[in-house]
Amino acid sequence: MKDRKFCKYVPPWEESAAKPGRVGCYRARLAELGELMPLDTFEEGDRALVGEIHRIIAEMSILPKECDVQIDGAKLPAGVVSEVYRELTDEHIRTVIEGFAAISKRIVYRKTYLRTALYNAVLEYSSGEMNQERAWGFGPRKRTY
Repeated sequence: MKDRKFCKYVPPWEESAAKPGRVGCYRARLAELGELMPLDTFEEGDRALVGEIHRIIAEMSILPKECDVQIDGAKLPAGVVSEVYRELTDEHIRTVIEGFAAISKRIVYRKTYLRTALYNAVLEYSSGEMNQERAWGFGPRKRTY
C-alpha cells in the first residue's frame, strides 16, 4: 500500500502560492455556503463561528483529494472528508455550535476540533435524533410475537 503523507498546506487566500483556479474555487464554495446557510439565519453571537465553519468547509473542498487530514486523531483522505462535509446542513452546524459552546476547557487546536466536530456531526446526527426520539417515547417498539 502506498505510504501517504500530509500535503504541504497552502492557504487558499494566498493567490501567488495557489494553483491556478484554486482561489476562485475557494471563493465560489464560500459564496455557495453563504447561500445555502446564510449567516443571518443564525444567532447574532454565533455568526463569527459560522463564518469560520464556512471557511473550514470551503478550504476542505479545494484540498487535493489524496492529502491526509487529521480527524479525531486519525488521518483521513481530504476527498473523503470533503464528501462527508457536502452532507452538512444548517442543523448540523447548529449542533456543532451547541457542542462548541458547551465545552468548558480551552481548545488548543480550534480548527482541528471544528473539522472533527463537523465530520462527526454528519455521521452522528441521525443516531442523536433516534436517541432523542427514544427519550420522548417515539423509539422502536419491542416486538411481540
